[in-house]
Amino acid sequence: SGGLVTTGDPLVPPIYGDREPWKEGTKITISGGSVRSLEGVAIYHPQDGDLNITGGTVWGATGIVMKSGNLDISGPSHIYGDGNYAEPVDYWSEPFSTGDAILIFGGAGELGYEYAGDITVNIHNSEEAGQVTSSQGYAIREFSDTTTDTRTSSIKISSGLI
Repeated sequence: SGGLVTTGDPLVPPIYGDREPWKEGTKITISGGSVRSLEGVAIYHPQDGDLNITGGTVWGATGIVMKSGNLDISGPSHIYGDGNYAEPVDYWSEPFSTGDAILIFGGAGELGYEYAGDITVNIHNSEEAGQVTSSQGYAIREFSDTTTDTRTSSIKISSGLI
């Protein structure tokens, strides 16, 4: 709530999760301030847990990469992707930039590693104040590799500016 979260390495996400089974059940809440990556992903969330954004700004070459868990965006929240457009690759287990505001990566990942669970996304931003925006990619992109079924359970957008 308030302040700036960033890293000294512009390619390392300021908020970086871990997909190992014993890391399940995480709860991350952003209620204000900024999470900023200069050249990479701002939030990398591969674990089974909750990412709740109720305010503030998430800004990166790619704003958020979800590989598992629940993403809930509400209130005056701004999610920006401002990197160059790039296609996701079906084997990566580490974050890289696609230029999207939110990338929902529903596949198995590198070498078929399974992720902890399904992915759900619920966006109900304040219509006057909340935005999900990309300058060169997609506001929201869902991607699955070519060898596995998607693990995306649902994407629900009920209000806000996309």
